[in-house]
Formats: sequence, structure tokens, C-alpha cells
Amino acid sequence: MVARPESRATFIRSAINFLRTNNFDGLNLDWEYPAHSGSQQEDRERFTLLIEELSKAFADDARDNRKTRLLLSANVAAIRPTIDRAYEVNKISLHLDFINIMTYDYHGHWEAYTGHNSPLYRSSVDSGSHIHHNINSSVAHWLALGAPVEKLLLGFPTYGRTYRLSSAADSLGAPANGPADAGPYTRTSGFWAYYEICHFIGSATIEWISEQEVPYATYGSSWVGFDDKRSYSSKVQWMNANNLGGAHVWTLDMDDFGGYFCSDGPYPLINHLRMSMGFPPKPTTTRAPTTTRDPMADFCHDRPDGLYENPEDKNTYFQCFQGKTYLHRCQPGLIYWDSCKCCNWP
Repeated sequence: MVARPESRATFIRSAINFLRTNNFDGLNLDWEYPAHSGSQQEDRERFTLLIEELSKAFADDARDNRKTRLLLSANVAAIRPTIDRAYEVNKISLHLDFINIMTYDYHGHWEAYTGHNSPLYRSSVDSGSHIHHNINSSVAHWLALGAPVEKLLLGFPTYGRTYRLSSAADSLGAPANGPADAGPYTRTSGFWAYYEICHFIGSATIEWISEQEVPYATYGSSWVGFDDKRSYSSKVQWMNANNLGGAHVWTLDMDDFGGYFCSDGPYPLINHLRMSMGFPPKPTTTRAPTTTRDPMADFCHDRPDGLYENPEDKNTYFQCFQGKTYLHRCQPGLIYWDSCKCCNWP
């Protein structure tokens, strides 16, 4: 798409049409791992051309149609070698409204030793290029290459990276051999959503990495480095002290969006992030399974608010709220488990 002016122009026209038709505010480019097979300079330059041409087209569209100009942003790498290969930072920064630095995935099960997914600073066990695998170093590099600080948005993950420990050691930097078991819902080896982590830490040992301002948890041979409210607060304080433009989240659906797992209401991490940044929590509406009033109106009489199993039908469960009874249905193939207050596989 970026290789020729004609194909870039086709993409830009179709993008503007799509954005305006669907009333979007703008376009976010996810340009993560370019510059392969010896074409590094060409890839860098073509991405710059795409951004320059998009920016001009957005300005022309706003002027010609007397509309608010569409926003243009990009998700960009946090690892220094990728930054250097992929972006002409001083050029693209002129045309982007904000720049989402993906300050996560610094470490993972592809490594032979445990490391945190999104550390604020380097640790004493980091060596070689890993001394730069942290938020502080990534942001410093973007600034050194010419990115305006007010356009940089810090990435806050709502998931953690997992390892399978290979010895009795279980601290940061402990030997590991691949990922822990896949989560019961995300079902992908190597990471757990925050709502899965909440279930895990109920029986795990939680430790705080003071030099990196982030937590990890262990149980048996499973190890997960994750973010919680405390680490979010530390990162917001760092973000404010360094005058960054704001925050972005990856991703909404890996927070405890329904409020069922962490006993802390819907979107506990994201709401805490908003409040830490000085915003009130937004009212949340989730596309939950269809909910209807249950005819057993007296089921919730004198029961506390909460979720309860329906002994007559394992595919459904009751929700008690202010004395009223509601019937929820699990997604096809799942049944309700009172042990986790959730729908899961039989």
C-alpha cells in the first residue's frame, strides 16, 4: 500500500470516506514492525510519506467540507532498535496529533528468564540491550529523536505476561522455560487478561518490584508480571512529572469489563487510571448477554446483591440487585460456575 503514490492515494481516499461515513474522529495507524529484508530506509521513508499525505488530505477535507479536521495518530514501538529502523521521528512528529508509545511487551515467555511486561525503570538483573527495556528509557529515546513531549501518550496494559518457572527460584530474573498455561478465557499462551490475573492472585503470592514500580505473582511454577492500581498510579505520577501528553490503554476488553472477577466494579484499572489523571470515572455500559427480568421475583428477597447459580438451569444464573431478580444467560457452550461467579466451559 505504501510502495506507490497511487496506492497511498487510494488508501487515503477510502479512509476519509470510511471515517466520515461512520462519524469517526480520526485514524490511528498501527505501524509496528516495518523495515525487514534490507528495505529499512525505504520503509521508513514511505511511512513518512503516508503520514505527510494523510495529514494534508485531512486538512483539505476539513477545509473543503467545512468540518472539524480528522485526527491522525499512530501506535509506535518502544524498543530502541525498532524505533531506529522504523521511524523518521522528527518528520512524522510534525504531522501526528499524538503518538501512542506501546510501552508493554518489554519481556515475555520468549526469554529464558522472567521479566516484567511493562516496567517503569530498568532492574538490577537487566544487562546488555535489556537495560533499555523499560518505559523511562523508551520515552527518553523518542524525545532524543525529536518527538514533542506533549504529543507522547504512555501505554497502560490491562494484561500481564506469563512464564513457566524451570527451577525453585521465583523472583525477577528466575530461570523460565516458555509460558504458563493459557488463560481460561483468552486461551492464548503467554499472557493473561487482568480479569484472569484477578482469579489467579486469589491463591498466588504477590511481590512488588520496588526498583521498577510494578508487581508480579507466582503460584507453583506459574509466574506473571502485571499491572495493578498501584503501578498505574506510579506511572501516572511519572507521566505527569515528565509532562507527557496523556495515556492510552491496551486494551479495553482485557480489563475486568463486567466487574465479575476482581470485586472492584467494572473496568477497575481504566477507571483508576482516569481518576489518577484527574478525570471522574465514566459511566460504563457493556454489551453483556441479554438480560431479562426473571419471573421468580421472590428469589432475591432478603438476599444480598450479587450473582447466584440457578439450580434448574446451569446455562443461566440469577443476579440480585436492590431486591429484584434478573436472569442472565451464558454464551452458547458455557455454564455458570458459582466458584468464580462467571460463565466458563463445563
